[in-house]
Amino acid sequence: MKNRDNIPDFKLDKPWKYLLLPGVIFQWWIYMNPGRGFRGIAVSTRAARSPLMTYVFSAAVWFQLILLIIVLLSGH
Repeated sequence: MKNRDNIPDFKLDKPWKYLLLPGVIFQWWIYMNPGRGFRGIAVSTRAARSPLMTYVFSAAVWFQLILLIIVLLSGH
């Protein structure tokens, strides 16, 4: 039986995959809070189930975090 809480069927089988946790959490949030109407639900579910989106969301989170650290360290 498939784990229903693991929407994109993500497995932490390698140490580097812990870097993808922000994407998994974001996908879970999208799945739990779908858009309005049938189209919104379909788009939200599609994004929440996509393994590729796990990488995209995680990369976006880490990119934003790196930019924030650079801005904070530069003193602007």
